[in-house]
Amino acid sequence: MAHYNKIILQGRLGREPELKSTTGDNQKCTFTVASNEYMGDDRNDQTHWFNVVAYNSQAKYISEWAHQGDEIVIAGRLRADKYQNAQGQEQVYNYIKVEQIINIRAKKQQKEEAYDGTGTQY
Repeated sequence: MAHYNKIILQGRLGREPELKSTTGDNQKCTFTVASNEYMGDDRNDQTHWFNVVAYNSQAKYISEWAHQGDEIVIAGRLRADKYQNAQGQEQVYNYIKVEQIINIRAKKQQKEEAYDGTGTQY
């Protein structure tokens, strides 16, 4: 039986996207997204932080157009990579792997250049 793993995330970038080159001509962009959960009128909203990773053309696009505080909407998959830390203990890094950039809007104003989900997907 096939399983479904799809996430649509809307929030604000918590830090500047970090673009790095990997093997070959591949590029990887890492960033965090903060998303608020409405808890009701009489309670404070709760903020959830997500690690996000984009590759190649999407990585380049995000690193050029998205900045800390900007709103972003992405679709992707939840991933969990295992690795060993310096003490030799197994750790798990959970993140969202970007499959589609739906929208990027500047924090202070909507930019005319912002990708709005129409046309070419990066």
